[in-house]
Amino acid sequence: MKRKRQSKITDLNFDVLKHVMYHVAVSPDGAGNLARTLSVCRLFKELADDSDILKAAAFDQVKLSGIHESFWRPAGMLCRCLPTGNPTAFNTIRKNAEILNVSYRILKRDLFRGKMVLILNSAC
Repeated sequence: MKRKRQSKITDLNFDVLKHVMYHVAVSPDGAGNLARTLSVCRLFKELADDSDILKAAAFDQVKLSGIHESFWRPAGMLCRCLPTGNPTAFNTIRKNAEILNVSYRILKRDLFRGKMVLILNSAC
């Protein structure tokens, strides 16, 4: 008796899969979900690299603490989405750049204060 072959999602028509991937991209954590799909298989990576999908990827619920360092790399999700004109990717970078800049200034101030304390303590 022959075993019936199970269907796989990759058996679907490319356009149907692209439509499914689009809905993954526009979901509340679309950018994170899309980034995770890249590692599933070569076909999913190809779908996730489509400019229509990258333009639709939602970064609205991405928080700075939730962004893996790979998002910021040149081949990362943010950098892939920017050239497509993805507005939420742009806003995420702008918003987090402001946060990082403020954090950097506070850190720089604290380092300066720490150096001054060390200098004063060594002078005594």
